[in-house]
Amino acid sequence: MAAARSPLRRWKPFLAAFAPIDDAIEAFNPTFLCRDEFRRATARLFEMLLDAEDDAEAEEHRLLLDEAMVESLTTLRMVAVPPKTLATTDLAKVVGGMTKHESERIRRLAGEIVRGWRAAVKRDLVTMGIALEKLSQTPERIETNLPVSSDLNAKAKRAPPAPKKKTTALPPKLPAGACGRRESAEICNEEKIAAAKRKLKEGYQEVEEAKKRRKIHVIEDPKLVKQRQQKMHPIMRVRSRACGAASMAEKNFIMSSLQRVYNLDYHTNFLR
Repeated sequence: MAAARSPLRRWKPFLAAFAPIDDAIEAFNPTFLCRDEFRRATARLFEMLLDAEDDAEAEEHRLLLDEAMVESLTTLRMVAVPPKTLATTDLAKVVGGMTKHESERIRRLAGEIVRGWRAAVKRDLVTMGIALEKLSQTPERIETNLPVSSDLNAKAKRAPPAPKKKTTALPPKLPAGACGRRESAEICNEEKIAAAKRKLKEGYQEVEEAKKRRKIHVIEDPKLVKQRQQKMHPIMRVRSRACGAASMAEKNFIMSSLQRVYNLDYHTNFLR
């Protein structure tokens, strides 16, 4: 009699069913499938059921709990529950127990979910069996000392030899004696240039002194000069020609000195 008068009635064995179902749904997508609001709603329904004043009011709250469980099982059927969750939690036991609920809708949904889990686990077992069979065909120990393939040896023989690195030839080093001779040649050239310049300077000085020694000539009538030359003693005419020849010799000396200096400068620059 007391059991018949209990407001929970058919829900008494299934009071703990909501918690594992909500956890499995929320684990699939915590952001979009958060069950906090749903948990608060079901908790409020249980409080109202216990506080019901008569059987009619209690039955109304029990029907609302039936609808809440239908919603939970429908959502659970749409999410993928991994086998690890079924093995480590009481979810499979709780949902399997819902097949004994008084509500026909709840029993049908619970049965569909359990059958879907069994089919998924069987598929996983078949896949794992195939994988194990393929793995059993592979050697357990990997051989490391394997003979080298003859094809690899043939390819290695046909491979062209590596090109030799080109070595750039260094310019030959001059012996120490050659360097000494070159330095001595440069010194000799410098001495010759200095001597030529000195001679050129001396020639200029001689020309200047000759100009200073010249007397100031008085401009005379050309006829008088010619008459004087005709009357001049033969020895004096020879001396006059000698003076003219001396001035030409001075010019020739200067030109030859300049030519020697130019030649020495050219050869020196060429050697350097």
